[in-house]
Order: sequence, then C-alpha cells, then structure tokens
Amino acid sequence: MPDKTLLNRFMTALILLASLSVCSVHAAQIHPALQAKMSSAPEKSYSAYLVMADRASEPQLSKSLSLDSYTRQAGHAIAMKHLKEKAHRSQKDILEYLELQLLIGSVTSYKGHWIGDIISITATGDQLFELANRDDIESIYEATTAMLIEPVGSSPAAPTDTVESALRVIGADSMWALGYTGLGRLVCSFDTGVEGTHPALVNTWRGNNGYSWQESWFNPLDGDSFPHVIPSSSNPGHGTHTLGIMVGHDDATGDTVGVAPEAQWIAAAVIDIDGTDVLDAFEWAADPDGNPNTITDVPDVVSNSWGYPQSWINCDDIFWDAVDNLEALGVVMLFSAGNEGSGAQTIRNPANRATTDYNSFAIGMIDPANPSFPVYSKSSRGPSDCDGISLKPQVVAPGVNIRSTWPGASYADNTGTSMACPHVAGAVALLRQYNPNAPVDSIKKALMESAIDVDASGLDNNSGWGLIDIPSALELLIPNNAPSLYISTINEPSPNPGDTFDVILALGNSGLGLTGVEAVLRTNEASAEVVDSSFVFGNIPMDSEADNTAQPYSIAFDDTLTIGTDLAFTLHVIGSGNYSKDIPMIFTAGQLPAPGTRSTFVHDAGSVSFGVSNFGQYGFALNSIFSLSLPGFLWPNDGSGSNNLYEMGLVVGTDADHVSDAVRGVLLNVADYDFAVEPDGDVVFMEPGSKAAQESYCRFNDSRAGAPIGVTVSQHSFAFADSPDDDYVMIVYRVFNTSGSLIEGLRIGILTDWDWPFGGASAGSRDRVGFSASSNTGYMYTSDSIADPDYRGIAILNDFGASAFRAINNDTYLWDGNGFTNSEKWTFLSGGIVSTSTYLHPDHSCMIGAGPFDISAGDSVEVAFALIGASSTNSLTATAVQAKLVYDTLVTDAESPSDNPILPSGFTLYQNFPNPFNPVTSIEFYLDRQQDVKLTVFNLLGQRVTTLADGKLGAGMHRFEWGASEYASGLYFYRLETETSSKIKKMVLLK
Repeated sequence: MPDKTLLNRFMTALILLASLSVCSVHAAQIHPALQAKMSSAPEKSYSAYLVMADRASEPQLSKSLSLDSYTRQAGHAIAMKHLKEKAHRSQKDILEYLELQLLIGSVTSYKGHWIGDIISITATGDQLFELANRDDIESIYEATTAMLIEPVGSSPAAPTDTVESALRVIGADSMWALGYTGLGRLVCSFDTGVEGTHPALVNTWRGNNGYSWQESWFNPLDGDSFPHVIPSSSNPGHGTHTLGIMVGHDDATGDTVGVAPEAQWIAAAVIDIDGTDVLDAFEWAADPDGNPNTITDVPDVVSNSWGYPQSWINCDDIFWDAVDNLEALGVVMLFSAGNEGSGAQTIRNPANRATTDYNSFAIGMIDPANPSFPVYSKSSRGPSDCDGISLKPQVVAPGVNIRSTWPGASYADNTGTSMACPHVAGAVALLRQYNPNAPVDSIKKALMESAIDVDASGLDNNSGWGLIDIPSALELLIPNNAPSLYISTINEPSPNPGDTFDVILALGNSGLGLTGVEAVLRTNEASAEVVDSSFVFGNIPMDSEADNTAQPYSIAFDDTLTIGTDLAFTLHVIGSGNYSKDIPMIFTAGQLPAPGTRSTFVHDAGSVSFGVSNFGQYGFALNSIFSLSLPGFLWPNDGSGSNNLYEMGLVVGTDADHVSDAVRGVLLNVADYDFAVEPDGDVVFMEPGSKAAQESYCRFNDSRAGAPIGVTVSQHSFAFADSPDDDYVMIVYRVFNTSGSLIEGLRIGILTDWDWPFGGASAGSRDRVGFSASSNTGYMYTSDSIADPDYRGIAILNDFGASAFRAINNDTYLWDGNGFTNSEKWTFLSGGIVSTSTYLHPDHSCMIGAGPFDISAGDSVEVAFALIGASSTNSLTATAVQAKLVYDTLVTDAESPSDNPILPSGFTLYQNFPNPFNPVTSIEFYLDRQQDVKLTVFNLLGQRVTTLADGKLGAGMHRFEWGASEYASGLYFYRLETETSSKIKKMVLLK
C-alpha cells in the first residue's frame, strides 16, 4: 500500500501558474535551513513565517508612542489602532492571494498577525518559493513550536511554612516589609500550561477574581477554560514551576515561593506545544479582554522561558517587532538567557538581540546558596552574537535549585535560567506597584543600575550588570508623584447607522489623588456627534475609581456610517492643580462580527475520547491526516483501548460538480478545506451540558468550496458519562439553505477511514467493512485473524435512516494517482447502500449518508450521527439503537430546562441565518444557566415588531424562527435580554 505521507503532485503546474502574477525582480530572503528542506522536497508542506517588507518603513511604535509622553492607557488605544491598520495595509493583497491558493490547495492554512506584521502559513515548498518573488515579503523563516529552555536539573521538594532563601537574596522580603507585595499588579507567563488548582496559585488567578477566563487563560489547543498543564509538552510541569516563582503563596500554610505573592496572574500555554504559535500569545497579551480602551487586563510583565538556539536562527529578527510593540503597550518583556553556557555568545534568540542596552532583556542565573554568587556554569553568556560586543545578559537572578510549585499540588527544585527569569518578573510587579506608570525602559534601567556586582569585577558577559536588588531598584525608579487617570472600565458600543448610544465608563487613578475631575467627550468624526458630552466625576483619590453612570455620555451616529469603521474619540480630562490629559478611545461601528477562528474540543466524558472541530474535520490524532496530537477516536479510553481513526470529515453535495467537504481531495493527505468558520462560530463547550455530560456547539459554512452550494451548518455534539450511553459520541448537524434559492437533492454524509494497525506503511492491512440495516450503522473492524476484534461504527439516528453506504477501496480511489475527486465523493454519497466490502483489498474507508433533501431558501434539515466504539457487531448494533433512543427522547427536546449552574459564564447571541432572508430566518443563542430571557425584533425606527421569546429558558442552545412574510423589506434588529445584560444584532429582509 502506498505510504500515506506522500503528496500527489497533480496540481503543481496549476499552483505555479496561479503564482506567476506576483513574480517580480525582488526576492525575499529564505532562511537557509528552510530553503535546503524545500529544495529537496518542494512538493511537501512547510510551516513558515512571512515577514512583511514594509515593516521598517514606519517609525517603530516604541518610539512614536514613548511612554514618557503617554500613559499606558492612552498609548494602548493609539497603539492598537496603529498596529492593526498598518498590518491591514501591508497584508491586504497577499492575504487575498493566499485565499486563492487555499482553494487551489498549495496553501493549507494562513493567518495574518498585527503584533509583528507577520503571516503564519503552511504551504508547499513550491508555493513558498513563489511567495519569495513578491515585493511585499522581506523574508521567509521556518515556523516551529516555540522551544522551551529546559531546566538542567530537577528533583522533588517538600512544602514548608517558610519563605524561600532565593527571595531574600534579591530583597523581596524587604519589599514586603515596605508594603509592596504585588497587590493590584498583573503578571503573565508564556509557558507549558499551569496547574490552576495548585493551592499556592489558585487564589491569585485572575479568572478567580471576577474576570472572564478568556482574558485570564490562553489555550489555543483544547479550548479548556481553566488553567491546566498540557501533557504533550516535554516538560508539562515547567509552567507551574515558573509561575510559582512569580506569585506562589499558600494562604493556608504560609509557604511562599513567589516574589510578588499578592499579584494576580494570567498565562498562555504556547511553549513546547505542537499546534500553537507564540505570536498568537503576543496578540492575546496585548489586549486580553479585546477592548483597546482598557488596560487593567494588560499584564505588567511577561516572563518568557523560551528561545531558539543560535544553530537554528542565529540573530534573525523574527520576533523583535512583536517584542517592541508589546513593550510599547507598557508590558515589560523578559527572557531567559539559555542554559548553553559557559561558552561565549551562547544567548538564545530573541534574548540575544542587542539594538539597545535594554532589549531583549536577558537574564542569567546564580546559585542563591553560594555566598559569592558566582554565575552558574550552564548559564548562557554574552556578548551578543548580533554584533559581537553588546553586553549580555543584562542581569542575573537565582536559578539553581529553586523550589517552586509543581503539578499535583506539590513542589519541586529546578535549575535553569527559566527559574531566574520569573524572579525578575516578580520584581517588575513589585516595582509597578510602587509606580504603576513607570515606563518599561525605566524599570529595566533601575534593575540594571542597582544590581549587585557578582562574579568578575565590573560589567561582564557572565553576569551583565549583576544580581538584581529590588529595594535598591525602587530607590532609582521615578516616584509616583503625579495624578494619572485612565479608563478602567467602559461599555463597548458598536453603533449602527442612525443609532444613538450611551457610553458608561469609569475613571481610575493610579497616581496622586485628584479633586474636581471633569471630563468632556469629543470627536472629529463626521458621522458621529456627541450629544451629552460632559460629566463631573468629582474627587478621585489614588487607587480609586469614579464613573458616569448617573449621566452617560450620549453619541448620535449618522445613517451614512459604514459598518466596520474605527471611530476615534478623545476624553479630555481636567482636574485640580491644572491637571489636563486627553485619553484616546476607539469604537468600532456595526454589529458585524469578525470571522471565527478554527478551534477544537475533546470529548472524554464516557469511554470515548474524540476530537471535534468547527471546520468539518474530526479526530486529529498524531500521525493522522489531521495531526494535532489530539486523541482521534480512542475507545475505550481507560488505557486499554486504541485509536484507529486516520481520517473523518463531513461531506455534503447536490451533484458531482457541487460537493463541499473536509476530507482529502486531489492532493494526497491534503484535505479540501471547503468549510469556513462562521462569525461567532468558534467552538462553545459546555461541561456539564443541559442534555449531556459534555456538549459542544459551533457553526461553519461552505464558502471556501470551489462551487459553493450555499449552506451553513450548525453542529452540536454530545458525550455521555454513564452506561449505556458512554460508548458513543453524537453529532447533530442542522444544515441551513443560505443560498437564497431552492436547493434540490442535497445529500449529507460522513467519510471515515479506520486503520488496523494504525500508522506506518502497513496501515490498513487488516481493514474490513460492514453495514447493519436494522440500525442504519456502517462500521469497520479488523480481519478475522485478530482475536477480540475492535469495531468502529457510525450510525444515522433520524427516522429516515441511511440512504447511502459504501466501502471505499483506498488503493483504487485514494491512492490511484488522481487523489479523491469530487466526482468520486458524489458517487459514494449518492450511490445507495452496498452492505459489505470485498475482502480482496486490505485498506478501506467508508462513507455513510442521508438524503436527498429539497430545502427551500432559509429552511433547514437536521441529520444526526453517532460515532460508536464496540467489541462485537451485537454490541455495536445495541449501542446504535440506544443512541437513536437518546436522540429521539432527549437531544431533540430543544427547550429542556436545567438548573445546573456549573456552566461557562456569559451568554452568546448568534447572527441569524440565513441573512439576508426571505421570508423565514432562525435566531440562535446560548444560555449559561436557566434564567428569564426576552427575544425581541425591532424595525429601523426602533419600534417593536414582535417578541419571539419571553420567559424562563434552560441552559444550553435555543433556536427561534421569525416568519416575516407580512413585513416590508429592510433592516431589522433583534435583541436578547437576560437577567443581567443584553445584546443586539441586525438582519436584513429582502423580498
């Protein structure tokens, strides 16, 4: 059987032809290591960073937004607008080009980043060579997972009721005696995840202190809303250990391992974790709550215990802009120097950068138990290899045998610069408590100039300026001797044309107290007028707030307002002592949400572990066609089972020319990414859900298909914890016709490729296929020569049952040199039921489908599948029958109430679809708990048209339809009101 890792080169000529239009005399610099790989195998896919060419054409943000002129809050709003507008301008053309290549198949995925004006991409080597010819690309680097700086020693340690000696060495205990414990400050870690339940960390996680989990924990892999370790990392406990050094303190025992024990923390699990991109963490940390007008969510410092050895990228500047821009937002970025000492010029990238004395701020390590504090032998040394002379590291801190928090509510001793860096991060939190407005470089300068000379006398490339001394640094830091007002909270109006919005905000003061505070809201926008513009806030003492709830600012917007426009406002603030400051604010017009991002969720409530997504693909086991290191379909998941799912994806079609799917296409092992995530379509998971132990919900459409059918799919999945429902996961699709006209003959199916054994050249050598007509279940299993064979089945649960099932001979249809064509997919989806395979070919896939369905514009059809693990055909059939019973009696009961409060916080109102519509549209929303709700439709004049829901509804997803045949064409609004808040969206009726 052919090796499943080989790519079909059928479309290479087409890809090259599509690329010719962008060729020019300019050639981007391709990193030599990547170029060598691509030259030897140009048909393979590679993950890369495309660095935009004009990123240096504008002044660096850190200079244009000097914090000597702007407070952190003022600079934040300006910087966010500047960065996103700049990235949009520079990336617009290339992103349009990449979208075309995504459809062709030479690009698997891409994402534009604004924090550093870089595009992350996965594409064939041929395509990357073509991209190098573009004028708008400066350089191309291989993109790999951010590399953890592994400790050079680790051992278990016992909890105590004392303060760590390393904290005394740097003067943390002296700072506490002065009242500086980190209270009111926020630290952040980019690492391998955190055990959020650890008794020394749980109380200071920001998510446990009244803030959303989304702004407190960034986890792009599994979507879990509570901090946890990521097992796939080579050192899962590392992030727990480094975070403990920053803030660890057990309130019950007094065990203190953290420099700033009363600071709160947030964390991003993006280091040494396949499938993550550290640039995503940079962008999250720049604005965790998604509101550019606030800064209380933005961390004071980020501790980075990662970096690339010089053998990988030397002094290349992939991350420099991202570091600069985050620091321009007031975040102090710190980097472990590396554990490659004691040779010279061994600092890791990006810590080796040396364009100024302060960036990138590299930290080496000393042994706190040695009174002379010599630099530890493994600590990386300078000078910087970027110029051969610049001093590195900047400072050193304790890093040898450092006791800190460890998974399992325990403690461990670790050695490495990864332990030194968070000591300095904790120091920054203490200094920011002394002066919350201290600029980034002022803090670094104070730490450097106050450092204790250790190792060789004077400045040197072993210890830099020396061992940090926090109390001495405080003496050098500029005092907090002036008022400093900032916007601490603000509602987020998203005005539509003709709307009038009230703006309610709170002013906080991080400096000296101020009396007689008055603020006037102003704008120069032609499409906006501030009606009620002034409010007297009165007196605002230090560390206090005042709000304008009694008299909100009122803004009227012109009916010519363009949806998506950024609108600039200024809050002019005055107070006693001639205090005056302009605070910039940005409002984005319209209710048009940003497209969703691809995301996954792992069901593991019962005996099955199974990965679902919001783009029509499933499984994601390591070495599968969609390899994300998730479990695939693991049954049983008690340690005795195995994953055999190589591929699974949704397929819908009306004829051979109109097939939209997420399974492999004409390029071997490369999927047809025909499904795009809907706005607000990110995976929402509920554990427990209203109907099952675990539920997930998402939405996507087929707009990426070469010939879109015009459907939007809402996907709801269910997993059950207890027998007899713990051996399957249910997926329910509701497919909406959003094409605007009748869709005839639509068929909906799923392709699965199970392999026995899994992986390797012999994968699929013992595949067998069968079909149970009584339970509408297609299945695959191992050959008769295997004792206790495994069965994997997929059943259709609706009364109309399966209309198609076919075994697919992979050698004939998938490995024939032409790939898996839409015509072949349609043949299997519409070709009726063939109950078994022939046993002449050992490697099979199978497809099961329902239909045909005729769906009017705006109407929908629901098809439910159960994915089953079993040890026999009898067990398989019995489980399918049970799944159908559950679907008929439980899952279809959309209004089933629940009093369970243990659900994700907040509620979600989705965009209606179809939109525009005629005459019927569906409105869906998710509730976090049982509560009173009201769903109302208004016309453009604000007059109520109809009320679709008014009363108590249970937790979970809800759907209501509005039939508007009696109403005129035009713009309408619908509003969902709950007991605590409300949301509004617009929709268009076209007749």
